[in-house]
This record gives sequence, C-alpha cells and structure tokens, in this order.
Amino acid sequence: MGRNTKALVNWTATLLVGVALGYVIAYYRMADDRGGFGGYSKEGGRVAHLLRVYTDRLELTAAQQSKVEDILSEQQEKLSKMFQAMSPGFQSVREEAHGKIEALLEKEQQDKFLELKTEMEEYRQKRWGKR
Repeated sequence: MGRNTKALVNWTATLLVGVALGYVIAYYRMADDRGGFGGYSKEGGRVAHLLRVYTDRLELTAAQQSKVEDILSEQQEKLSKMFQAMSPGFQSVREEAHGKIEALLEKEQQDKFLELKTEMEEYRQKRWGKR
C-alpha cells in the first residue's frame, strides 16, 4: 500500500471514528438536556407525558383520561416486554460496533473509548435499568 493510500485510509478512519463518537456524545447530551430521551423521564414517565398531550390536544374528559391511561399503560407494558426480548440483539450489535471502532484507535484513544463506553453503560443502566 502506498504512502498516500495509507494516509487516506488513516484520515478516513479517524474521520469516521470522530463522527461516530461525536454522534454518540451529542445523542447523550441531547437526552440529558431534554430530561431524558423523549423529554418525559422527569415528568412522570411516558404514559403520563402522552396522557397530558392527549388530554390537552383532544380535550379529554376525566372518564376518557382514565381509559386512555389504562390503554397507554398496557401499551407501555407490551413495548417493555418487546424491548427486553430484543435487548440481547442490541447488545450484540453494540459490542460488534465497539470492537470495530476500538480496532481503529491508537492505545491512548482506546483508553478514552473505554472510559466513554463505561459512561454510556452507566447512563444506560441509570436510564433503563438492568435489561
């Protein structure tokens, strides 16, 4: 491989890693700025958030609110079970991507990447709990 080709490959790899890490960092910062993913974690959860939106926009009666809340709670439970079933697949894909990224990094970058992965995992555990 020629010198220019190696330089181009290194530059491209560095750019891709930078973009990937930038995306991850921005994604988690946006989540924190909104109070969690979707903007509802500090406001009583997804069901409460959607119920407020539906109540405000649709002018639900108290009886309708109660029934909608039951429907949303049932939906949330089903979605939670589905996510738990898919979680091992997400973990596998995440680990594969992390391995590929780590292989591109220099030793010092790998150490920083390990710290970043640890922070992301701690956030995931805090936000979603053990899955």
